[in-house]
Amino acid sequence: MRAGRHRATGRTAAAATALVAAAAALLATTPLERRGPAQPHGIPPVVVPGRTAPAAPAPPQSSSQPAGGSRTFVAESPPTLVEAPSIGLRAAVTPYTPAQVAAQAGAVEPSSLWEVAWWTGGGTPGSHAGNTVYLYGHTWKEPAVFNRLKELEPGASVIVTTRTGCLEYVVVGSFTVAKAQLSAHPAVRAARAGRLLLIGCHRESGQEDHTTRNIVVVAHLR
Repeated sequence: MRAGRHRATGRTAAAATALVAAAAALLATTPLERRGPAQPHGIPPVVVPGRTAPAAPAPPQSSSQPAGGSRTFVAESPPTLVEAPSIGLRAAVTPYTPAQVAAQAGAVEPSSLWEVAWWTGGGTPGSHAGNTVYLYGHTWKEPAVFNRLKELEPGASVIVTTRTGCLEYVVVGSFTVAKAQLSAHPAVRAARAGRLLLIGCHRESGQEDHTTRNIVVVAHLR
């Protein structure tokens, strides 16, 4: 989703509810929208200057083999790269801090079609991570980082490279949820050890200009 914003989930149920609720409104926006009346929760629509997608930047190289295969302990550390080989996903990850969330009226907004945002208010990837890790990316009718997210099937591998090593997650399922119901979904709100969520807009073929649902891919540390 090019111009949609994503609401971050937090460490407490109250914070999670407030953050995810605003995401439902933000994720409905598209790159062709211009400023107009304020959206729910006081968040204005996003303005994007052009319609042409920029070329994908070259992400950093993986630093090692996944921890799941090597049994190597990986200390909690910020993610720098996410890969899902089965769908050709390989993208740089940049942190999205609580200060940035506040500056965007409580939203997570990846800066480009090709960047994945890691919300630092959630979990930090690591062998003994105690909370859910949240990664957000755009989908769009033009090439974008999470366009093939809906193709991830159970058993697929998702590799997250951090500053201290690599971690392999295994997809256990995915679901779509109406934007208005995103904040109430227990699989989105729950803080669970060793869990990763990849979140974007769900766009039906032929209806890419408009989206009313979110797609959430759930993966667990191998």
